[in-house]
Amino acid sequence: MKSKIVDSAFVNYLLNFPIFKSSLRLILFCWVTFIESKSLVACDILVAKSNLYITIERGSKLKITAKDLLDIGYCEDRQYQVSWVLNGVLTPLDSLSDQLPRYLRFHVADLSNQHFCFGDLQLNFVDCIEDLVPKQLDTLFISECARYGTFKLQGFELPDSVKINFVNGEYLVSGWSRCGIVKIKITDIISTKLPKDNIYEHIETLRFRITRTDNISFNFSNTILYKRPVLDSTVHFPNFDGVENPIFDCGDHWEKDRNGNPTAKYVLPKKLYDYDCTFFAYNYVDSLVSVIDTLCLSTKIVERIWTFINWDNGRNYSFNQRIHIQCIKDLEPPTAKCKSEIVEFKLDSNQTIKINANQFDDGSTDNCGIRSISFDSIATINSLQFDIQDTGKIIDVDIWVHDYAGNSTKCASKIKVSEDKVVSNFDPDGENNMVLRLSPNPFIQITQLNIFSSYDSKVQVTVYSNEGRRVMSKNIMIEEGYNSIALPELFNLKGGLYFIQCQSTKEVFRIRGFKL
Repeated sequence: MKSKIVDSAFVNYLLNFPIFKSSLRLILFCWVTFIESKSLVACDILVAKSNLYITIERGSKLKITAKDLLDIGYCEDRQYQVSWVLNGVLTPLDSLSDQLPRYLRFHVADLSNQHFCFGDLQLNFVDCIEDLVPKQLDTLFISECARYGTFKLQGFELPDSVKINFVNGEYLVSGWSRCGIVKIKITDIISTKLPKDNIYEHIETLRFRITRTDNISFNFSNTILYKRPVLDSTVHFPNFDGVENPIFDCGDHWEKDRNGNPTAKYVLPKKLYDYDCTFFAYNYVDSLVSVIDTLCLSTKIVERIWTFINWDNGRNYSFNQRIHIQCIKDLEPPTAKCKSEIVEFKLDSNQTIKINANQFDDGSTDNCGIRSISFDSIATINSLQFDIQDTGKIIDVDIWVHDYAGNSTKCASKIKVSEDKVVSNFDPDGENNMVLRLSPNPFIQITQLNIFSSYDSKVQVTVYSNEGRRVMSKNIMIEEGYNSIALPELFNLKGGLYFIQCQSTKEVFRIRGFKL
C-alpha cells in the first residue's frame, strides 16, 4: 500500500508541471490506472496449487494455511478461511491429521471480498517421519592405540546413550533416530605410515555412510592420528599388597595362571593390557617371597618380574611387581544357635510379611567370623514371605550359618504367622472379652455377625477387601451377652476374601469372611 501511495504522489507531482502537455498527462494517468488494477487482480484471483501431496505422521497434527494451498492470489494482508468439502458441506480446516480421508477437496475463501477457489489434496500417512540430520565434527582425533583398524565411530555427533551392534559388515545404531535403527557403513579406509622420528605411528582417514530409516544417506569422514607406544617411567605398575589395591582373595573368581596366581588381565595397567592396544609382547616370571599364616588366613607374597618387547622399535623393558594372594584356611564350621521358642510374626496391613533369616539367630559363633545367615545351604535365600494362607500354622524352618571359608552349619526354628488383630477367647468369668462369628460364611443374603461380649459397648464394624480397601462401615450398639447383627450388604460384594473388623471401646477384633 505504501508503494502505491508513493507512486501516485510522484505522478501527481509530474502532472502539476506546466511543461507537460495534455497528451502526456493522459498517458501517465492510464499507466497509473493499469498498475493499480493489476495489483488488485493479483490478490483477488485465487488459484489453488495442483498435485498437492503431503505426508503426515500418524497421531500428530500438521498446521495448514491458505499460503500452503494457494498457487496464485495469496497476500499477507488478507484473511482467509480454509475448509474441506464433505458431502457438499464446508468444514473449517486448520490442521491435517490421520483422521481425515486420504483424498480430500479443499476450499479457500478471501474473507475481504468472498472470492474463493477449490483444490484437491492427497495425504500420505506414515508411522514416523524421519528427522535425523547427523552433524559433522571438525575434529582431528588422536588415539593411544598404534594398531591398525582400531578406529571408532567418530567424525559426527553420536549420543552416548545409543546402542551399537556390528552385523554383516555394518554398524546398526539404535536409540539415535526416533524412527528406528540407523545403519553406518565404513566405505573406505586410507592408512599412511609416518616416519619413525614422528611422535605418531600412522594416520588414517575413514569414510562413513549413514543411512536413515527412510533410506536417505549422509556421507562423513574423519582423520585419526595414532600415537607411538611409549613405555617409560610414566607407566605405573600397582603393587597388590593391600595398600594401593585390594589383596587378591582365593574365594573370588578371577582367572589364574598355572601357578595359581592372577593372570596379566588383572594385574597389568590398562594402558598395557587392552585388546585394542596390545602393541607389546610380554612375559613374566613369579617367585615366592614369603607366606604369612595366621589363625584364619594364609597370605602368599609373590614377586613378579615382567619383560616387555615393543614391536614398533624392538626395545626391551623390564618391570617388577609384588602381588599378595590371601586364602582363608578356616576348616572349623560355625556354631549355629537358633531361638528355641516359637517366633510369632503378625501380617502387615497388606496381609503379608517378609521375614529375614538373621531374625532367628540367637548368638551363633565362628572362630573366623560369620559371613551370612540364610534359609538355605548355599547362602542364596536370605528372606521368606508369608501371607494370609499361612496364618495359624506352625512352620518349621532351617537356619543356615555360613563363615568366610564356605563352612556352613544349620539349626532349626519354628514360625507362627498370625493376622493383625488382638487374639482373644471368651471367658465367662473374665472381663473385656468378645467372641465374633459370621454365620453363614461364605456370605449369603442372610449372613449375620454374631457377637458374644462380656460388656456393653459401641462397636464400629468395618469390612476390608483382601487388598486393604474399605468397602463397608457401620456403627452399632451391643449389650453384654449374645448379639446378632444382620449384614445383607456382604452379599453384594464381589467374590473374594474379606476381613471384618469390630472395634469396641476397649478392643479391636478381626475375622475372615468369603464371598463366592
